[in-house]
Amino acid sequence: MLSKHRSRVAIGCLFLVVGLLCVALTAGREAVQRLQPRVEVDVSNVDGTVQVAIECEQAAEVVTGEARVLDLGRMSPDTRIFASVLSSNQHPAWEIGVRSNGSSFFEDRRGHAKTPLAPLAEADAIVLAKAFTAGGDDLGSIGCQDVAVISKSDVPRYVQSPDEKGTAVVGEEKSPFQPRHFPYDEIDTVGRWSLVPLAVLGVLLTIAIGPTRRLLRSHWQLASGALAFLATIAGLFVGVLGTNALIMTLTVSGTLLLFAVALLLVRPRLWERLEGAAGAGGAQGEEEDHAAADGHDAHLAADDGEG
Repeated sequence: MLSKHRSRVAIGCLFLVVGLLCVALTAGREAVQRLQPRVEVDVSNVDGTVQVAIECEQAAEVVTGEARVLDLGRMSPDTRIFASVLSSNQHPAWEIGVRSNGSSFFEDRRGHAKTPLAPLAEADAIVLAKAFTAGGDDLGSIGCQDVAVISKSDVPRYVQSPDEKGTAVVGEEKSPFQPRHFPYDEIDTVGRWSLVPLAVLGVLLTIAIGPTRRLLRSHWQLASGALAFLATIAGLFVGVLGTNALIMTLTVSGTLLLFAVALLLVRPRLWERLEGAAGAGGAQGEEEDHAAADGHDAHLAADDGEG
């Protein structure tokens, strides 16, 4: 009996440790998303040269005819990102989209590559200059290039960054910039799904262990009502907040069930109380069944007597 009790406590402690580890990974993912957002820039339909710089240090460039997804890696949310377009003729074109943690926060486009369209732009000049932070804040028409190379008609309110560090110009050596990923991407990936198996395990254990299984069986009407209520709430979540909110709610609920089961295994008094409640519920249900059966038999006997 003592060995069985120790085994139960050991299993409960294991569940608690695994659960806390998964919760820590989920919290770590949320911290990474907030403190080290991942920035990607989609560039296509280019006629000219698109330059992307981070704190005025060139990170990448895309020239006419290219279409690329620029992975800038992870950085502080207040890190400044500069996007500019250098025209090679009077008909520049571009499509630029910027995402932070997968959410788009900046889009800009002009014309069609190799298709002359009005209005004409100034050739061999910067015709687009935008700055924003990695967290998604628009900083306006700020750039790292000298005012002399800016097209005043296309970028009328241009302001040169006060801490300009000499952005590499087109044609120079490849930028030494290297996107930073480790260990943030790993934490993001593992933390994204860490609670899902934990929640499934919590539901299965709630159904599997003796006291909770007997308690659910003895109070099946209450359990059915609670299940119907949860199904209604789930429908509201999908209709109002979307599927992601529903998945998050179910995941959190299953995780809480796992911690509850682990607590039952670790604390023997709680286990005994739950077993007592389950036994009392089962005994009460059996007494009600017997009483109903006795009443039915009495009615049959009375009917036989009258007959």
